[in-house]
Amino acid sequence: MILPISHERVSARRWPIVTTLLILACLAVQGVITVTGTGDGAVYQRWGYVPASPSVLALLTSQFVHAGWIHLAGNMWFLFLCGITLEDRWGRAVFPLFYLGSGVAAALAHGLVSPGSTAPLVGASGAIAGCMGAFAVAFARTPVRFLWLLSLRPSTFTAPAFVVIPVWAAFEAIQSWLLPSDGTSHVAHIGGFAFGVLAALGLRATGVDRKLDDSVERVATLGDDPRIDEARRMVARGDAPTALAMLEGLALEKPTSAHVQDAIAEAARATGDAPRADKAIARAIALRAAPR
Repeated sequence: MILPISHERVSARRWPIVTTLLILACLAVQGVITVTGTGDGAVYQRWGYVPASPSVLALLTSQFVHAGWIHLAGNMWFLFLCGITLEDRWGRAVFPLFYLGSGVAAALAHGLVSPGSTAPLVGASGAIAGCMGAFAVAFARTPVRFLWLLSLRPSTFTAPAFVVIPVWAAFEAIQSWLLPSDGTSHVAHIGGFAFGVLAALGLRATGVDRKLDDSVERVATLGDDPRIDEARRMVARGDAPTALAMLEGLALEKPTSAHVQDAIAEAARATGDAPRADKAIARAIALRAAPR
């Protein structure tokens, strides 16, 4: 058994509210199923996605119903590893739309391949597969640490996301072909994964990925501090030296803000201090490249 246990970006600039709520919602649903004893199949038929009788509502509700605690635990661990990082990059408004969209894409892929199936599709696996696909694109070189349990002596190894996640997707594709009736919809995983990859590539190609990340950084690092905007207005009015002095002080308060360094570079360039501008640009690049 090989299990991912961590990666270098399991951190966030703000509390991951959306990821936390998604995990709590799944836990709450499973708790209700356990306490009320409704896990006899009827609840899955009602809230799961059944290709033979598709329901728009079930495309969403199926993502919060799991076939037992083990199924839930595995999904929530993967959601924790990927969700925190993606939410931190794309923000609290875009990430949940992406997550639910991945789950919908996964269910539709399952229905496309098995249109007459009366077995309900349940679980967040498809949505989480989307998160994995997006992670492989947005954080391709991030080292992921795995626990290796194929021997009596557990060990760990590390590999970059752009290597291990596509390998996982390839195994899912192979299993969907060799084991089409093993009780797991590998096609749904592939559908969610493909949606995640395409969404992440689209956001990167259009520049939206960078804009979303910058927006999160501005809110998380600067809060409601108006000084950076005021400094830019000073530069526009021709008072770049005063703006530069203000920003240098702000950089001491916010040493991890790439936005402050961007503003310093603008002000320094306006004063004719090219070396200071180059230094600020280099600092901003380093801050954006650093693990969060």
